[in-house]
Amino acid sequence: MKEESPLRACSGIVFKASANRCSQNFATGLQAAYNAYQQYVEDRQLNEKRLPGLEQFTPNQVFWIMFAHGLCAKESFLSVSEQLRIGLFPPNECRTNQVLRNIPAFAKDFGCVAGQKMVLAPEERCEVWTSN
Repeated sequence: MKEESPLRACSGIVFKASANRCSQNFATGLQAAYNAYQQYVEDRQLNEKRLPGLEQFTPNQVFWIMFAHGLCAKESFLSVSEQLRIGLFPPNECRTNQVLRNIPAFAKDFGCVAGQKMVLAPEERCEVWTSN
């Protein structure tokens, strides 16, 4: 992605590409954490139990949910407006969704398919570094 190109993070709002750096860093770290989690489960041949109250979700889905939960915040209109005015970071909802939309494993774990909101076409996706 070129530095001067815009990033459409969510809701049709255009952010400067520099605002995407944080999302790219999140995505790289999140992908590395996911890979480590998968390796941990595989190495120990774990059959993970479902968490009470979250039985409808697989352990992989809970991994992604916990990432999103970490950025969950009730942001006021004023707060979001200020974030947009300053231009440093997109609102948390955009940061969360943009990261997850760039990680194919997220779509796979939730059964998302091409054309859905949380699935970017390969040519629109930022390349996320992985050690695999």
